[in-house]
Amino acid sequence: MAKKDSSEKAIVRREAVKFLHVEIFNRYRREHLAQIPEIKSKNLLIGIEQHDIDRLQDLFTSTIYPQVEDRTERDKSFESLIRMLKNPRRLIFIIPSIPSITLRHAAVFPAAMRIGLNTVLAYTLSNRLEDKMVDNLFQLYLGRGEIITGKLKVNFNDYHAAYAAVPQADGRKMIGLSSTVMKAGKNKRLVNATWEIMTDVRQALVNKDENLKKAGRPPEHPDDIAAIGFGISVLDKVKETFDYFPESVMDRMIQVSLLTELEYLNRMYGV
Repeated sequence: MAKKDSSEKAIVRREAVKFLHVEIFNRYRREHLAQIPEIKSKNLLIGIEQHDIDRLQDLFTSTIYPQVEDRTERDKSFESLIRMLKNPRRLIFIIPSIPSITLRHAAVFPAAMRIGLNTVLAYTLSNRLEDKMVDNLFQLYLGRGEIITGKLKVNFNDYHAAYAAVPQADGRKMIGLSSTVMKAGKNKRLVNATWEIMTDVRQALVNKDENLKKAGRPPEHPDDIAAIGFGISVLDKVKETFDYFPESVMDRMIQVSLLTELEYLNRMYGV
């Protein structure tokens, strides 16, 4: 469960996330990407314009790194998914139709579960890294005797110091997991099947709660239903983004994203 920040730390987190968005915007400018040696040597940007890159950037900032005010639905979704993945056998008691859903999607069900697991791992790791960075910023301001108010603005030097104090290995692991999820995302058959599985599971929970209400009992899964609905909307965004590009272009876009994130990490750690 996501922890609640103190009012001062909540201000630091909000401003840190705003600064993160600025950094994402800056590093996904085509002119910046064109200067990254490996992107340049492999000619990965041929035929890719800024409006194409903007689609990928929007996918990140709307689903993975939303502004603090937009995170409640995302966080509830992942908390619900984590509960389910921690105890998948319990699903058969929650959703009696899960065996038939599994059978209907037998060819891709294990791969779909792996996508879910890798997504959850990437999310939880990114949350931990963000928490550490916010803690570092918070302690930096306290150490300087600064009073934290709504007028706080994070600058690059402070952000850099807080970022570089987080273990570099954790950042590399998160980038690797995110790349794995993106590579799976370009498999349209797998994404479509995952979407169908989530839709089937959500409908099974809706049916169960409706039957409980008819029997005069309170529903048991409103949060899970809302969470899976959010997950489906994220998959819709992934499908919309990835369907826009031919597969060969999407392959290059994924490479560009991986190389960009690694270049940024190396630069921030002075590698």
